[in-house]
Amino acid sequence: MVSFFLSSYVVPLTLISMLYIGMLARLWKSGAPGGRVSAESRRGKKRVTRMVVVVVLAFAICWCPIQVILVLKSFEVYEVTHSSIITQIVAHVLAYTNSCINPVLYAFLSDNFRKAFRKHRCPPAVATPLLTRTSRSYIHEPWKMSGCYLSSLRNFSKAPIMLINTGAGHDQW
Repeated sequence: MVSFFLSSYVVPLTLISMLYIGMLARLWKSGAPGGRVSAESRRGKKRVTRMVVVVVLAFAICWCPIQVILVLKSFEVYEVTHSSIITQIVAHVLAYTNSCINPVLYAFLSDNFRKAFRKHRCPPAVATPLLTRTSRSYIHEPWKMSGCYLSSLRNFSKAPIMLINTGAGHDQW
């Protein structure tokens, strides 16, 4: 079981760490012609470094508990109790959560990722307003366009709202 721990945790963690260190070393060695590096470039490099460190730490933290449990079980040191089973389930969920958390980390830590995500998630708005019926009034909501409703909520106060009283006789509609 120790070989499983090495092949499924230590080797991948070492590999991604070494590859990211190589990438960061190349990033930090690259400079502008003339040797001068702008403050903006330095800030960008620091952001990339922080993102890489967080991604590697997230991998290490998310996968460590289940790996430790599996090693303890292989040495028959891990007692099977109600709480240990719950701990093992939580450790499995935490390990699998690592796959889900990377896009979230990139979204929070990378300006370029956020910009590209918004670009692909929210294409330019097409003027196809939706109508929502509220009792005898209809609310015209032009900010609900192209599936970008959530990203447009920030502009909610800027969106025009028209209430139109349709009068009686439209209850069958």
